[in-house]
Amino acid sequence: MPFQLGIHFMSGKTEDKADDGKKKGGKGLLIGILAVVLAGGGGAGWFFLKPPKDPDAEKLALYKASAEPVFVKLDPFTVNLADEGGDRMAQLEVVLQMQNQHAESELKKVMPVVRNSVLKLASAQKADQLLTEKGKEALAESIKARTAEAIAWDKATGGHGDDKKAAAPAGSPLIVVPGPVVAVLFNQLLVQ
Repeated sequence: MPFQLGIHFMSGKTEDKADDGKKKGGKGLLIGILAVVLAGGGGAGWFFLKPPKDPDAEKLALYKASAEPVFVKLDPFTVNLADEGGDRMAQLEVVLQMQNQHAESELKKVMPVVRNSVLKLASAQKADQLLTEKGKEALAESIKARTAEAIAWDKATGGHGDDKKAAAPAGSPLIVVPGPVVAVLFNQLLVQ
């Protein structure tokens, strides 16, 4: 019988240790669950209370002017002018100053259309128009407008169109973005 008592005595100690382990494990489990719940609650609070992200912010970044000027030189043009007799011609080199690299890449996609527009605009001029400062400025403005049309700069955010009310989607504020072409420069304009 003493042998049975010894086993019983040892088994009693083992059970006490097992009970202590379960109690400690229960506290650790409770602390772990509490930590997960608090972390989840904090994450949910941050998600629901953070300021809403502006959906147009990334889109508007495409229209922001670059710090460095972006110039695109078009190949030279030689055109017959619209003078009586058709014996006058002009040679011109056009450089477009673009709003940013995005505008430059959009221009390159439609370069044949832009060159065609410049060719038509220049050939519609008369020699006496191109010899005046006012005539050169008018041609530059026409080239700028036609280039912007060819690029199809996004008018949904305000664009470069004259009808600003039609440019903004209904119910949203009008955000005016600059046109893709900052300036039209003539490196050469020779009338013969």
